[in-house]
Formats: sequence, structure tokens, C-alpha cells
Amino acid sequence: MQAAHKEGEKGSYLTVKDNQVVNLHPSCGLDTQPEWVLFNEFVLTTRPYIRTVTDVRPEW
Repeated sequence: MQAAHKEGEKGSYLTVKDNQVVNLHPSCGLDTQPEWVLFNEFVLTTRPYIRTVTDVRPEW
């Protein structure tokens, strides 16, 4: 349930469960913005972020 997919070219993601627009947290450690991600934490600061993120490749 903690999956999100990239929405548009802005770099934001849409969570699968709640359809909430989020961004990757700066500390997530990914150097790219994959199409699909799994996340462990949802962090709400001045903006909603997802943290502890793993990319998901469609060919899996």
C-alpha cells in the first residue's frame, strides 16, 4: 500500500492508497526519479514528502 508513481515532469509522485501528491525527501538517497517507488515513511513538513524510498522496475 505504500507505493507511489511519478506524476508529470515536475518530479512529484502520487500515492496509490490515498492519491496524495508528494515529493521525494532530500535525504531519500535516490539519484534519479524512477517511475514507481515504494516508501516506508510519509513526512509532513512544509510540504508532504516520502522518505526511505526504493525504486521499482516494471520488468520485475
